[in-house]
Amino acid sequence: DRIIEQLEAECSDWINHAVRRDTNRYSSTPNTADITNIQKDSAHQQYIIQIADGPSATDTDRSAGQLMSTIFGDDNNSRLFWDLIDTGKAEYAVLESQEYQGSGIFLGYLCCPPENQQSLLQRYYQLTADLHENGVTQQELDTAQAKVCSHIVLRGERPANRMFNIGSNWIQRGIYETTRAAVDRIEAVTRHDIQKVLDKYPLSPATTVATGPKTEQH
Repeated sequence: DRIIEQLEAECSDWINHAVRRDTNRYSSTPNTADITNIQKDSAHQQYIIQIADGPSATDTDRSAGQLMSTIFGDDNNSRLFWDLIDTGKAEYAVLESQEYQGSGIFLGYLCCPPENQQSLLQRYYQLTADLHENGVTQQELDTAQAKVCSHIVLRGERPANRMFNIGSNWIQRGIYETTRAAVDRIEAVTRHDIQKVLDKYPLSPATTVATGPKTEQH
C-alpha cells in the first residue's frame, strides 16, 4: 500500500501520450543448403547458429512455441540433448523460443568439432523433420509443462524477478498476469497446439551462420 501511495504521489501528474510503434514481421525464405561461414582461426570448435520464424510476444501461440522448444531443444532432457549431446555428436545443441515486439524467432545453437559440421547438421535436419511429421508425445508435453511451470513458480518467489515479469507483461501485452494465470496458460497447451505452431513456423529452412576454423560450404 505504501508503494502505491508513493507512486501516486510521485507520478500522478504524469501526462499520458499515445505512442505507436509499427513492428512489421520480417519474412524470408532461406535455403537450408546455404550456410554463411565466418572463418575464425583462433576457434577450435565450429559454432553454428540457426534462426527460424517464431511467435511474437503478443501471439497467442507463444506458450505452445515455448513448450515445443523445451521438448525439442532444452539444454537438459530434450531430444537434442539425448540425440546429440549425450551421444557425443555435439558439444552443445539447443533450441530456444525468443519473443519480441511484433516478431519472434526460434534460435538454435550447435557446437561441434569442425570436421563434424556437415554430419551434425544432417542429423539436426533429420530430427526437425521427424518433429514436424510426428509431433510430440503426451509424456514429453507433460514433462515440459511441469518443468516450465516449476520455473515460473520459482521465479515468482524472487521479488526482482516477479516485478520484472509484471513490468514486461504490461509493456508487451498490456495485461497483469498472476503466477497462477501463467501456470494455467502453460498447462492449457495441447499436442495439437504444438503441431499448429510447427505447421505455422517450420524450423527448416532456417538462416544458418557458422563460425570457426572451417570455411567450406556444406
